[in-house]
Amino acid sequence: MAKVTLTLTDGPGGVLVDLQSDEPLPEDNTGGGTVAQNLALIALHIVQREFKDITGKELVPISVH
Repeated sequence: MAKVTLTLTDGPGGVLVDLQSDEPLPEDNTGGGTVAQNLALIALHIVQREFKDITGKELVPISVH
């Protein structure tokens, strides 16, 4: 069971994204990961999509940890 934290913070010229997990995150396009990790990634995708739909602007992460 992974404990996952997704934090979005206003930053200069974008958004600071901090995605932390006490278990290793899955590599890109390899599948896997825990349910909590996958839900955090889905939530981040939905936030980006909805931000663009509502504001017409891209939500650009300037730092992802």
